[in-house]
Amino acid sequence: MYYSFVDLKTKKTHFFLKLKIYFLISFFGLLFGSITNMSIIKIGNSMITLPDGAYNSSIQGIKNTIHLFQFKHFNTPI
Repeated sequence: MYYSFVDLKTKKTHFFLKLKIYFLISFFGLLFGSITNMSIIKIGNSMITLPDGAYNSSIQGIKNTIHLFQFKHFNTPI
């Protein structure tokens, strides 16, 4: 099957246009996901506070007060 030069150029242009669109979609998806995850980490600790009497600045403090923590306290990093 023979293609003219115009047909090959058009196919090549469509391929690179699709490639550019897929790259932009992936880039903005990663950017949006990163912003969302960082906002969850930043805002999460202010929305879900530590239980009363919890002391998380040392391992021994966490061991002594781990029974005060609920499932909601493990959704975001401390």
